[in-house]
Order: sequence, then structure tokens, then C-alpha cells
Amino acid sequence: MATVSLEAVAPVTGNDLPDEIWENIIHYVGASTAYKLSSVNRPFLSFVLSTKYREVQWVTFDTKFFNTLQRLQDPIIGRYVQKLVIRAWFIDLLFKRDMLLKDAPSAEESGIQTMVRMVNNFLFPKAVPPQSLPPQDKSSFEKVGFDASFKAGVLSAGLSSLEIVRMLVIAVNGMANATVLDFEWRDLPLNAYTVVFLKSTRTAFQSSLRRLVLKAQICKFKELLAITDFENIDELDFSFHYQADRTAKNATKENRHVRGIEEFQDAVLPFITHRRHKLRSLSIRSWDTADLSDFFSALPVLPSLRSFSVHLPFDTNTLSEPSSLLSVLKNGKSSLLHISFRGQHRNLQNWSRMNDQLLAHSHYLHNLESLEIPFLALEKTVRLISRSRDTLTRLCLTDKCLKVQDIVAVADVFAHRPFQLRHLRVEVLSIDFALIQTLSRRFPGLTSLVLIVLSFPSGIDIRDVVSGIVLLLVL
Repeated sequence: MATVSLEAVAPVTGNDLPDEIWENIIHYVGASTAYKLSSVNRPFLSFVLSTKYREVQWVTFDTKFFNTLQRLQDPIIGRYVQKLVIRAWFIDLLFKRDMLLKDAPSAEESGIQTMVRMVNNFLFPKAVPPQSLPPQDKSSFEKVGFDASFKAGVLSAGLSSLEIVRMLVIAVNGMANATVLDFEWRDLPLNAYTVVFLKSTRTAFQSSLRRLVLKAQICKFKELLAITDFENIDELDFSFHYQADRTAKNATKENRHVRGIEEFQDAVLPFITHRRHKLRSLSIRSWDTADLSDFFSALPVLPSLRSFSVHLPFDTNTLSEPSSLLSVLKNGKSSLLHISFRGQHRNLQNWSRMNDQLLAHSHYLHNLESLEIPFLALEKTVRLISRSRDTLTRLCLTDKCLKVQDIVAVADVFAHRPFQLRHLRVEVLSIDFALIQTLSRRFPGLTSLVLIVLSFPSGIDIRDVVSGIVLLLVL
């Protein structure tokens, strides 16, 4: 008689399931349950840490900031950070506090030298690995009297500004997977503190950073771009304004503006040109009257550009030659998929010049996936939208409240493919049943709807309106 040997089969456990399966489970159970199950295995823990530390904002001194900073001293936590947002006054205020508390100028200078030496030693190979905080310092991150400690010259039970900067640099160096840096500088002086701090971000993010967002005065861009010269950037977002040079008291306003645009071009154009072959997204915002026509005309051909965004008043002062923007669209017509033109102050008269230029060259708007433009007039706007009627999935119409018949006319453009438009943003006078019914019937494929309402009826709960819209869209 033949004998059959049965080998014991190891039971299947959760560790045998691939991460993709666990990701689906997490998506099914929801975020709140996933938080409770963070200790079950690595996928649950990774989800929780990624959700909590995906975006880190250093904009104010509070308990949340110190708690987060303490956790980010561990590079295992830091590698979950994907976006870092910094506001310049955050660093400036940190050191101004110490300066005001020092009695002698020599002490202030000594503090600066100590901080610079400390950070530079950390960034170079000779650096000694930073030691963890002693136990008595770790308790300082707990909820204590922050206001009282600030007035007393300390931050959270004895942490000096130099110690906080050291911890910031350690945290930055642990963010090995950060892809976005959002830095707002405005009009503060570019001093030694911020220079060494920005150098630490360049060292840490050199290989990972893909998107750079800078918000600063024009006079700061040359210095900032030199410090934030990341090699692998393919998305640029610049917000600026032209500020008069306070040292040039005798210069006229016109001369200062001319010098400002020249400085801007000298700083930004080489920065863009160096990355022209891999730049995928470019966004320019300005809040001044300086003419940007020469700048747009001087932009190099960007063969990989997919997204182009401009936020301007579009008047004769800021854009004397609307054709300069057309040159960018012309050079990128084979690659551009996303175009955004956003005006300021809801002045449609200023936009009309640019709108006419686009109508004359509407083929530059062919085969787009997303489009954002001010709504000038129904006929003119529909003509622009129609150039991408077969490909648009996202549409934003701004600066004018639309009537129901206007929305119907826009919907007719996509009547042959009503389910393909997925995202819609429009402005309306008010919400009523006719509007909701039109949206639900004419745009059945929407997954995202943004309504800017000028006036909302009194006595109506906004939650009921949202629930009604969602129900009609589903039905």
C-alpha cells in the first residue's frame, strides 16, 4: 500500500500579503480606522505617517510646530515629508527675539557667528553627528506657557534660537523624499540666518526636489535663485512684485520699474533657460504695474512644457503687448495641455485685449486638457472653449457670474461627450433649483464642482444644498 506524506503547509499571514493589497484594505476601512490600526503592520503605519507628515508648514511658533519638529528629528519620520512650506518671517522673528534680549552688541554678533559656524559644520563632511536632546529639553515640547516663555526670552522651556535652527536643519536633512519647496520671503532682508538655512535645503533636496515655489520681491530673486539652484526642478512657480529700491532715493518711479524688470530678467531668464528641456510647468504671478511683455517675449522655447499659468491684471501697464504671451503658446502648442489665465480685480475690460488675441489665434488652444480663463462674453468665451471641446476634462470660468442660460450654452459645447468633463468651476449669482438641475443633467460626469456664489439665500443650510447637489449629480 502506497503511503502519502502530507507536508504541513505554513498558514498564510498578513505579512504574506503584498503592500498593494494592504493599501486597498486601508482605502476600504477609511482613515479614521487606519489610524487606530497603525500598530498592526508597516503599511498601516506608513499610511498614518504619510497622512500626518506629507506636508509640513513652518509658519508660526506654537505647540504643534514644536511637536512636529521633535518628531522630524528622526529621519525615519522625515522621509514621509513631500512638501515643505516656509514663511520667511518665521526665521526672521526667531532671531529678532534673541537680538532684542541681548544687552550688548558684541553678544549679538557672537550669536550670529555661533549659528553660522554651527550650521556650516553640520553641512560639511567634518560635521559631528548631532546629539539628541537631553531628557530635560524633550519635555519642553509639551504644552507649556508659550506666551510667558516668549516674553522671558526663551521658546518652550529654554530652547534658544540657535538650538531651534540646528533642529530645523536636522529636520530638513531628514526629508530625503521632499519634492515641493514653498518659500515665501516678501520684503525681509536676506541675512546670514536665512542664507545658511536655505543652503541646508539645497543640500538636502538637491536630488529629490521637483517643484519650487518662490514668493519674493524682485530684488531678492537673484540671491534666492542662486541659493535654491536645485538641479532636478521641472516645475517653477514665481510670485513677485516690483518694490522701489529704498537706497535709490533720487530715482524716479519709472526708472525703478525699468531697473526692476531688467533685474528680474537677468535673474530668472537664465534660471529658466538652464532647465528649458525638462521644465514641465511654469507659473508667473505679479501684483505691480511693471510691463512684462519683454520678459514673456524673451522666454526660450520650452519643448517639455505641459502647464502654463499667468496671473496678471492684463492691463496696458503690465502687458503692453499681449502678443508676447501668444509667443509662449505658439512655441508650446505641441506640448501644452494645461493653460490658466487669471486676471485681477475682476476687470474684464483689461482682459478683452488678451481675449481678442486668443480669438485671432485660437488654434493655440487646441487639444487642451484643462483651461482657465475669465468669462468675457458668452459668444467669445464659447469660441475659445470650443477649440478643445474634444479633449477638455477641466474647465474654470472666472470673473463673471453666469446665468443658467450661460451654463447651458457652455454645456452644449460638450454635448457630444458629456461624461468626459470631470471638473468644473463657475461663478453664479445664487443657487436655485434650476441651476442645480442644469448642472446635474448637463454635466453628468463631474467628479469635482466648485461654485462661487455671490449671494446665498438666508435661512438655508449650506449643508443641505451641498447634499442636494451631490444627490442630483449621482442620480
